[in-house]
Amino acid sequence: MNLIPRSLFARLMAIWLLGIALVLAASFALFVGERERVGRAALFEGVAQEVATTADVLDHLGPPMYSQPNSNTNYYGGFDIGRFVYMKYQQNF
Repeated sequence: MNLIPRSLFARLMAIWLLGIALVLAASFALFVGERERVGRAALFEGVAQEVATTADVLDHLGPPMYSQPNSNTNYYGGFDIGRFVYMKYQQNF
């Protein structure tokens, strides 16, 4: 079985189609790589923005302070005796 075309026109068309297929494959590979890079950059930028926003909010709000470890809150302060700052900790399920 001979896969090489006989006529000159058929050979030229085969060479032309092979070249177009190679260029299309290279273009697709570049497109997919660039799209992945842009998506990854957008994801990392979003995460960095969320971290920066959270840090900014926490810097401006500050922790809630209470006068003593066991002061009418949902917090057991037995482990914090001897410290100067008491913060409220709640865990709701």
